[in-house]
Amino acid sequence: MTENGSGRHRRAARLSGGRISGEFDVYAVIEDGSHQYKVEEGDTFEVQRHDLADDQATIEFDRVVMIGDGADSRIGRPYVEGAKVVAKVLREVKGDKIDVIKFRRRKTYRRKIGHRQKYLQVKVEKIHTCVGPAFDPGE
Repeated sequence: MTENGSGRHRRAARLSGGRISGEFDVYAVIEDGSHQYKVEEGDTFEVQRHDLADDQATIEFDRVVMIGDGADSRIGRPYVEGAKVVAKVLREVKGDKIDVIKFRRRKTYRRKIGHRQKYLQVKVEKIHTCVGPAFDPGE
């Protein structure tokens, strides 16, 4: 035991970003393509590129796997009904360059191909939660 309390409280403070009072931000786990992202309001993250209209400024992610709000969490079967995440499209970015090299020794066979994946950088504006009952894992 230390002056600040037990190790459990220090770990909880570290995991919750320094908050021990029990105040939690609402977060959502969304699915986009074959990827899952844990997001909160105001987060900026990159998703696979979508085909969007030129004037489209927002994306709605309606495949919400889970919504967490402290002790009040909702887990979907497979998705949470009525929940969605609205994100603003900031820009299109390129990922790191990947070099694909093929080589066969003693055969004078060398190939080098480069690739850069394109992503959409988005910022979460709003997490719309559902009003249905929460899923109890003990059921």
